Amino acid sequence: MFGVLKRTSRGHITPQGLRPDEFRDERPGGWAVSAKFDWDARSVTQERKGKSETLQMQGTAQDPLSLAYSFAFVPPKARNTT
Repeated sequence: MFGVLKRTSRGHITPQGLRPDEFRDERPGGWAVSAKFDWDARSVTQERKGKSETLQMQGTAQDPLSLAYSFAFVPPKARNTT
């Protein structure tokens, strides 16, 4: 028996590109993991099995789902026209 996978990602499109705010991955058997991004504090908090861990972001960050779409929201680079 396989069950249903459910992945959600919520965030914003900013001048710097796609920025996730929260991510959740749910799998059969009650397995779930979530992540919340705090862009002001430059941290991400992961929660799994009732335990949470907060890590500092180094540079930009994406969750597994938003990563697949992030390239489409990268601001274009200025071109040298000379």
